[in-house]
Amino acid sequence: MSSNKLFSRLLDSFSLYKGLPRAVWMLFICNFINGLGAFVHPFLTLYLTVRLGLFDGRAGLFIMLLATCYVPGALIGGRIADKFDRKKTVFLSQLGITAVLIACGILEGRQVMLWILLLMEVFDGICDPARDAIAQDITTLENRQASFSLMYLAGNLGFIVGPLIAGVLFFKAIRWIFWGTGIASSISLIILMVFIPESKPDNARIERSMESNDSDKAEKGGLWKALSTRKSLLMFALGIMFFSTAYSQVLFGLPLTLVRRFGEMGSTLYGTVNSLNGLICTISTAPLVALLHHGNPLKNVMLSGMFFVIGFSFIGLLNAPWMFFIVAIAFTLGEVIQTTNSRPYIANNTPITHRARFQSVLPVIMFSGSAFGPMIAGFVSQNLGLNYIWPFSSVLIIIGSMIVCGVYIHDSRQKKQIQIPKSEFLKNPMIKSSPS
Repeated sequence: MSSNKLFSRLLDSFSLYKGLPRAVWMLFICNFINGLGAFVHPFLTLYLTVRLGLFDGRAGLFIMLLATCYVPGALIGGRIADKFDRKKTVFLSQLGITAVLIACGILEGRQVMLWILLLMEVFDGICDPARDAIAQDITTLENRQASFSLMYLAGNLGFIVGPLIAGVLFFKAIRWIFWGTGIASSISLIILMVFIPESKPDNARIERSMESNDSDKAEKGGLWKALSTRKSLLMFALGIMFFSTAYSQVLFGLPLTLVRRFGEMGSTLYGTVNSLNGLICTISTAPLVALLHHGNPLKNVMLSGMFFVIGFSFIGLLNAPWMFFIVAIAFTLGEVIQTTNSRPYIANNTPITHRARFQSVLPVIMFSGSAFGPMIAGFVSQNLGLNYIWPFSSVLIIIGSMIVCGVYIHDSRQKKQIQIPKSEFLKNPMIKSSPS
C-alpha cells in the first residue's frame, strides 16, 4: 500500500467524530488543556525520590496513601453529583485542587507539602465522578464509543507536550510543575462552566428510561441495590484492577528504571517516552476504534492485554534508550485499546440514575491497583531488584485478562438465555413463560 493511500485511510478513520454534539467538543477542549498541564502525577515518583530523598519503599507507600485519599472523595462526590448538581460539584472541587497546587508551589521542597497533596487527591476524587457523569449524560449508546475516544484523544494530544515541559521544569523551575497544573485546571474549569449545560437527567427522562429495555435503563433504590443488578460490571472492574496495578509501573517503575540506568538524562528520556505515549495515542486512537468498533468490547480488552505483556516483559532487559521507545509503542497500543473499550462498556451498562455513584465505586475498584502497585513494586525493587517489577507486571496482566474472559463468557450465556425462550415462544405460542 502506498504512503498516500495509508495516509488517506488514516484521515478517513477520523470521520467517526463527525456529527458529535457540541458539548462533547467542549469536553474535548477541557481534556486537552488538562493533558497539557499534567505535570504533577507523571513526575511524582521522581519528585519523592530525587528531590525529597525518599527510599523506593517509602515513595511507593506515599503514592498508595495518596491514591487511598481519593476513595472517600469519590464516594462523596458521586452521591452529591447524582442527588444535586453535576457542574457545581465539579466547580467547587476543582477550586480546591487549584488552591492546593498553589500552596504546594509555595511550600515546594518541604515535606509538609506532602500532607497538602493528600488533600488534593480528596478534591480530585470528588470531581471525577461528576465530570465522568457529565460525559455519559451528553452522549448516547450510539455515539458513546466515538465520543469517549475523542475525549481520550484530547487528553493525549495535550500529553504530547505536557511531559516535555515538565521534564525541563523538574530541574530548572520545579515550583511551576505545581503552578502550571493549577493554571491548566482553572482554564479547563472555566470552559466547562461556561459552555457545557447542566446534564443531570430530570424525572421525565428517568421515567421514560424505566419503561425501556436499554442496557443503561434507570434503576430504583440506592447504589448497592443497583450494583447488585450489574454483577458483570463488578467482575469487569476487578479484572481491570489487575491491569491498573501493572500499568502503574509506567509512573513508578519506569522513571526509576530510566534514571538509574541513564543518570540525569533519564528524567528527560522519561519525559520523551511519555510524549511518545501521547503521540502514539493521538495517531492510533481513531484507527483502532474504527478497526475494532464492531468487535465485542470485552474481547478487545483481552487483546489489549497482549500488547501490555509484550511491552512490559522486556523492559528489565533493555540497555539502550531507543529500545524503550519500542516497548512504549507496544504498551501504548494496549492502553488505547483497553481505555476506548472499557469506558463505553461501563457507561452503556450503568443506570442513568446512578451514573456518578457508579463512577465513584467502579473506578475505585479498577484503579485501586494504581494505589497498591507502587507499594508492591517498591517492596519488590528493594528485596529482589528493580528489574523484577516487569515480569511481575506481565503476570498481573494475564490474570486480569482471564477475569475479563470470564465476564465475556458470562455475558454471552446471559444473552443466549434471553434469546432462546423468545424463539421457542415464537415457534409455539402456547408455551407460557415460567415465573422468574
